[in-house]
Amino acid sequence: MTQTPGRLFGFCLGVVAFLGPLAIHVYLPVIPAVKAAFGLPDALAQLTFSIAVFGMGASTPAYGTLADRHGRRPVLLSGLTLFLVGSVMSAAATSVPLLVLGRLVQAVGAGCGVTLVRTIAEPSARRARSGSPEHHGTPGDRASAGPSPEQREVLVVV
Repeated sequence: MTQTPGRLFGFCLGVVAFLGPLAIHVYLPVIPAVKAAFGLPDALAQLTFSIAVFGMGASTPAYGTLADRHGRRPVLLSGLTLFLVGSVMSAAATSVPLLVLGRLVQAVGAGCGVTLVRTIAEPSARRARSGSPEHHGTPGDRASAGPSPEQREVLVVV
């Protein structure tokens, strides 16, 4: 019998999902300080931000494919490792190219949370709601049924 994950599991998934947006939103107010520290023109300072958005967006589809092929856990751990390496590279950067590369690596790693957290959480949440440890299909099985009630609420707000 499969055990339903507890609150710690949900908390950890929330932290992983939060890493990408955190890496972007925490960096935004720091751009003037980065600009001053490296003596950058406005365009290059903005590149250090834009590269992160690009990296996360470009890596998101790749993580889904990799997770299907190699499994969720190894792909998630690889992504988190990339995020950590990119964060250290960015913090230790002594030049603009190293900073841009560090931000790109960090963003590519952060893309794993955006992609995989929901895929990891959905079967567990479904089991918890139904009270059954059985597998009730995959997210793709519901594609023809349209959006869930929760998704409809988000769509209405958007």
